[in-house]
Amino acid sequence: MRRLTYLVLFLGLLYGGYWFIARAAFLSSVEDGLSQARDDGWTIAYDDLSVIGFPSRFDATLSDLRFATPDESFIWEAPFFQTLMLSYRPNEVIAVWPERQTLSFSGIPHTLAARDLRASLAFDLSSALDLAAVTLESAPLLLSRDDGWSLGAERLLFALRDMPAAERPNSYDIYLGIDGLAPPEPLRAALDTDGTLPATLGQSLIDLDIVTTAPLNLRPPSAPVRLQSLSVARAAMQWGSLQLRASGSIFIDSRGIPDGRIDLTIRDWDRAISMAVALGWVEEGVAPTWRNIAATLADGGEELTLPLAFRNGFMSIGPVPLGPAPRF
Repeated sequence: MRRLTYLVLFLGLLYGGYWFIARAAFLSSVEDGLSQARDDGWTIAYDDLSVIGFPSRFDATLSDLRFATPDESFIWEAPFFQTLMLSYRPNEVIAVWPERQTLSFSGIPHTLAARDLRASLAFDLSSALDLAAVTLESAPLLLSRDDGWSLGAERLLFALRDMPAAERPNSYDIYLGIDGLAPPEPLRAALDTDGTLPATLGQSLIDLDIVTTAPLNLRPPSAPVRLQSLSVARAAMQWGSLQLRASGSIFIDSRGIPDGRIDLTIRDWDRAISMAVALGWVEEGVAPTWRNIAATLADGGEELTLPLAFRNGFMSIGPVPLGPAPRF
C-alpha cells in the first residue's frame, strides 16, 4: 500500500512538472509569435498575458489588447481575448471573445456586440499543424457605428472540415449559415423601393467543397496557397418574396483562370433586377433589356434559372456576356 502511495505521489509530481514545463514552453511560443508579428510591422499591445489551469488545462488570457495592421487600416481592440486548451490535447484550441469589442476600418471605429462568440480549432499533430477543423459561432451579434449604421444577425455559424486525404489531398468542406441577417438601413431602403420586404432575411447558407494547392495551416506558407476547385453543393438566400439558390462547380488553372459554371435560380427575378440597378450592377437604361430577356427565359413565370458560366477567361450569365472573369 505504501509503495502504491509513493507511486501515485511520484506520478503526480511528474505530471505537475510536465504542466509547468509545458506552460513555460507555451508562453515562450506565444511571445515569440507576437514578437515576430511586431518585427513584420504589426502593432500588438496588451497589459497582461497569463496562463492558468493547473493541472489539466492551459487557459491563456490577453487583457486590454490592441492589434493593428502595419498601415493601421484595420485596428482591433478588446478588453480580453482567451484561448482554452486541455494540457493532454494540445492540438485542439477554443478561442473566446468578449461581448463587446472595437473594430476600426480605415480609421472608422465600429463596435461589435456579440453573445457567446467563440471558435474551436483542431490541428493534425502528424503534420506541420495542418488545420483539421474550424468552427466559429455566435448568438445575436451587431456591428454598429456612432452615426447609426448597423449590420446584425440573430445567429452565425461557420465550419471548415478537412476531408479524408484518400478522397483528394488538400480538400475541405465549408459551411456558412446566417440566420436573421439585418442589412444596414440605408442599403435596405435603397433595395426595398416599395417598402414590402421584411427588416431581416431568412436563413442564408452556403455549403461548398474546395481543393487547394497546399494544406491550410496558421504558419506562413513557403508559397502562396491557391484555390484549385470550388464546388457549391447548396447556396440559398431568402428575403421576403426574393429567393436565390445556387449550385455548380468551377476549376481554376495554374494562372488562376476559372472554368465551369454555377447554376443560379432566382424567384421574383423582377425585384432582383431592380436591386441590381440600385446597387449599380446594372445601368438603369439597360434594365428593360434585362427584364425582356428574363421574361423570355422564365417563360412568364416568377422563377428563373440561369447558368453563370466561366470560359476562356470570360464570364457570362445566361446569354449575356459579363466581361473578364475574376482571377483566383
